[in-house]
Amino acid sequence: MARFIRFPWATTGDRTAIPFNTDPSGAVSYAQGYGPDYEITPGDPGWKPVPRDETNGLYYDLTDNIRQYQVNGAPDWHPAADNDGVAISYPLNAIVRHNDLVYRSIVAANTVEPGTDPARWVVDGVAGAATTVISGLTRYATTAEAAARTINNAAVTPLGLGALFDLLLNQPIFPEVDGSGLFTLTSPGAGQLRIAAGTSWTHRGAFTYTSVQTDLATVASKTYHLRWDRVNGFALYDLASGSYNPSSVPETDVSFDTTYDSMLVARVVTSAGNALTITGLRNKASLWANARPFGPAVEVTPGGIAATWQYDAFFIINWARTPKNFPMQGNISANSVSPPGALDATSGFTTPSAITRYALSATVISDYETGTVLTGATGYIKFDVAA
Repeated sequence: MARFIRFPWATTGDRTAIPFNTDPSGAVSYAQGYGPDYEITPGDPGWKPVPRDETNGLYYDLTDNIRQYQVNGAPDWHPAADNDGVAISYPLNAIVRHNDLVYRSIVAANTVEPGTDPARWVVDGVAGAATTVISGLTRYATTAEAAARTINNAAVTPLGLGALFDLLLNQPIFPEVDGSGLFTLTSPGAGQLRIAAGTSWTHRGAFTYTSVQTDLATVASKTYHLRWDRVNGFALYDLASGSYNPSSVPETDVSFDTTYDSMLVARVVTSAGNALTITGLRNKASLWANARPFGPAVEVTPGGIAATWQYDAFFIINWARTPKNFPMQGNISANSVSPPGALDATSGFTTPSAITRYALSATVISDYETGTVLTGATGYIKFDVAA
């Protein structure tokens, strides 16, 4: 490892700044260096001894500049006053430090002060107009920087790109279809399923795809799942297939739901004549919905109990994933109850009767004393679902 320069050479010693321009007397300068007078035999006419103070000054300049890179990572910007009154011309993609910020030149022959003209200098790490390849010392982007895609001043290696790809492919994010979350699916004829072009979706929150028109063939009297994954693309899977459904579970089983890498797009049922009934399923990274259906309650006698009133509700969702959060509430009310206050046991007892990716159903029951008469009985159930 290169040695860290804690402080420049001769920081506390005697030193004299060496002039930049050639000295007529032949003394040391940046333009000429040590001239021929310094190799004359000591004591001969014109001989000049190597000066200790100027040598210390030279080494101080060199080590001070090296330390600037070690500590700051970029050289300071210098005004014309530091260059004999001539403005320094910085090339395209030059990196300098000024007023505690690091700037990158986005034009060639840049002579203005950083921070005064955003059309010439940008704060390094913020996208600018320059597109020329940067040569020389290049910083490698971290995996997080590559994933964020917000800087353009660092390189990504094949190894780093592989790490980024692995990171993105393991993000726990469900597929997200733009807009309504549904693909446009039609049947142009018997035995044909068409996926329309132009629908875009995102896989794992990072990889974007857009559909092209795709036609798939069906067989009569079948139930299929239309799915997509990044290896197989769109494909139809027969529910009667042992490879797709080895345990012969129902079509509504949660094992068929969209996963992070396999998207359930639709259910397709074919008739004996191979006509298609297509149920598109909504794919969003987060799914949620609510509803409050209401309607007339009916009097029933479950278990031989008289004066029990019931309301059944049905809420269609057609999601690609089965709801997992299912809080709900319901009740039954009436225009009049005779005799008043005749509740026997249960009021507004609400229970789900079915929960699938297609719909939810539930029942609310209120139990009144035998002989109670309700006029205008109405029930409601409030569904709040998410997946």
